[in-house]
Amino acid sequence: MKDKTFIAGCFTVIAISLIITIINICRNDGNHTLYIETPGPNTPEQEFIPQGSMASTKAEFDRQSADFGTIPRDTLISEEFTLTNVGDNTLYVLDVNPNCQCTSYEVSSKYAEPGGKIVITLNFSSSNKSGFQDIKSSVRLNTETGIYKLALKGNVKM
Repeated sequence: MKDKTFIAGCFTVIAISLIITIINICRNDGNHTLYIETPGPNTPEQEFIPQGSMASTKAEFDRQSADFGTIPRDTLISEEFTLTNVGDNTLYVLDVNPNCQCTSYEVSSKYAEPGGKIVITLNFSSSNKSGFQDIKSSVRLNTETGIYKLALKGNVKM
């Protein structure tokens, strides 16, 4: 009986600790610092930009989808997506997040002044892939829309 009471007590302590951790993560503590990640050769570098200096702007992609057709396995495909700042404030690339480890990315610049351009290159590796592929990457910008989806589509034949 003591073992069951001890185990129940342990689970209760763990549950309370988890709830407190989640509350602390979700609580807005007034810190308005955004972290901009840009890929380096092996590790991303981080830069801190105060949110107050980052006004919303407008952006346009030249396209948001690329069809690479049919490719053999063990092939690396690179597609460039050009982003233009069509707003009145500086455009920042806050984050790029591919939904597959088979895809890496490069960003030509962390920001673009009004009228400027940023090129986001997605690199897809077809290793260990077969059949139709629809790889999505989320791009987070300081725009009203906020998150944009870029897609790489095509077939990988064995």
